[in-house]
Amino acid sequence: MLGKSSVSKNHPLLGGEYVNNNLTPEIEDEMIELYNQGISTAELSKRYRFASNVILRHFHRRGVKIRHRKYNFNEKAFESINNEETAYWLGFLMADASVRKERAHYQFSFFLKAEDVECIKAFKKFMKADQPIVTKKNNKGYVEKGIRLNSKKLIHDLAKYGIIPRKSYKERFPENIPNELVHHFMRGVFDGDGHVGINHNEEAFQVGGTREFLIVYQKILAKNCNLNVSSYCLYRDKNTVCSYRLKYGGRLQVLRIYEFLYKDATIWLERKRKDFEKLKNKQLQWVPVDSRIVERMLRLYQAGSSSVDIAKTYNVTHRTVLNHLYKNNIPTRTLSEAQRVKHKPKSFYDSFCCVVKLRSAQSN
Repeated sequence: MLGKSSVSKNHPLLGGEYVNNNLTPEIEDEMIELYNQGISTAELSKRYRFASNVILRHFHRRGVKIRHRKYNFNEKAFESINNEETAYWLGFLMADASVRKERAHYQFSFFLKAEDVECIKAFKKFMKADQPIVTKKNNKGYVEKGIRLNSKKLIHDLAKYGIIPRKSYKERFPENIPNELVHHFMRGVFDGDGHVGINHNEEAFQVGGTREFLIVYQKILAKNCNLNVSSYCLYRDKNTVCSYRLKYGGRLQVLRIYEFLYKDATIWLERKRKDFEKLKNKQLQWVPVDSRIVERMLRLYQAGSSSVDIAKTYNVTHRTVLNHLYKNNIPTRTLSEAQRVKHKPKSFYDSFCCVVKLRSAQSN
């Protein structure tokens, strides 16, 4: 049995240090007994505050038969990025995987929501892993499925490409991926943290990451898909502290991105691919934009309504509203100007006049 002294306030997980010079024969005997009962050296390391390699060294000296890894997998899977499958999974892991490195303990975790369990099975097949899929709840209470792998080599290989502990704050676009495989890597990132669908009655493509990561992602998209490199496409994600979103809208732009990401592809997340296909085949039901509707939209914009709100009101795309503003020589508001208009405090009289103008524009 373990006494109270087995775990101390100096436990390494609580900020303390490992002690490797007080392993007495009594402690050795106790650890050997627990090890033979199935307790791993990693768990013994946590309980007794000795590094795993120190424990193993003493076990070898005492002639203890060392167990091999309970589950097997290909530790060399990411030793080099030289094919589509490896590049794709590297991108997916960049978006969704996490790694832990604590002294002699190296752990890799890859979890997705339960409906994407087929993706976890595909990754297991790629890794030639035989461990069972684990089910857990995340901090929001949603059920997730995934796997955990323990391997020093795997963690070191992934670190070469920027997949490191707490990578959400340090994520950078890898520079050592072959050019012919970059779009497979980017497709993996999109499948891990991307979205495509209808936004304000307009096709839209989005992907998440750090600002530095997405700047490079955007430049590669712009070069290969004939897109503009605009700072307006990159904005901070309101739901996270350090993440940004890259967004492109419009049917032609989204379809060009689709063609680039899925060029020569043989592996993808089926759910995301179907979203692209739906957009490709979907015909939006737009209201005919006759001269009276255009006049109403222009009046609303000049009265203070945003172009996004006008697009929602008349069931047209945001770009359609902007095009009519340009054609009628009405200057558009910048993002900062729109925010000032939105949040500018108004007197009762100003608010009353604004309401009258809006109602008048809508009725005409």
